[in-house]
This record gives sequence, structure tokens and C-alpha cells, in this order.
Amino acid sequence: MDKIQGEQIRKARRKQGLSQEQLAEQLGVERLQVNRWETGKQQPRSEVLLRLAQALERPIEWFFEKPRQEHLDLAARITALDEKLNRVLQILESSAEALLTQQLQARNTHERAQ
Repeated sequence: MDKIQGEQIRKARRKQGLSQEQLAEQLGVERLQVNRWETGKQQPRSEVLLRLAQALERPIEWFFEKPRQEHLDLAARITALDEKLNRVLQILESSAEALLTQQLQARNTHERAQ
């Protein structure tokens, strides 16, 4: 079996607002056991893993995931593209307003000329 990422357990526990003691109590294990999982010193037994996933409201496979550098790089690229897109939208909005103003002025000039 792949190694469970202890940091994933810690993140999920904290998100649920649970202390190690509270989680241990829910699972019927000692607090030290939860600490060992979170620090990667030990892995939860398979029969405890299901209860752990339920207590932390996560699918079991989530505990095995480790953020990959390529995912972090992709997130940074998406953020940069989002910022560029927002700038382009601002320019387009500004250009549209200017064009509308020109059209209104042209219409007013045309109506006065008649």
C-alpha cells in the first residue's frame, strides 16, 4: 500500500476543528497514535483508515495525495493568466465606453446638422 501523507491528516483534522485528542477519541485510539500518523512515524491500520476518512469527511484516496510541483506550477500560471485576463477586460470595457461615446457624439452632430 502507498504511504499516507501525514500532513494530509493534519490539514483535514484542523479543518474539522478537532484536536489530536478529539480525533483519537472518535477513532478509539490514543492521541499519541494520531500524532505518529501526522508526523509520518507510523501509518494507520487499514481498519482505522476507513473510520479516519469518515471522521475527517475525506475520501480514503485523499490521504495518499501529495501536492506535485507541476500542480503548484500550474496554479501559478493560472493566477498569472487570470491577472492578464482581468487587465484585457478592463481595456476592452474602456474601449467600449469610448466607442459608445464617439457614436453618441456622431449621432448628436448628425441630428443637429439636419
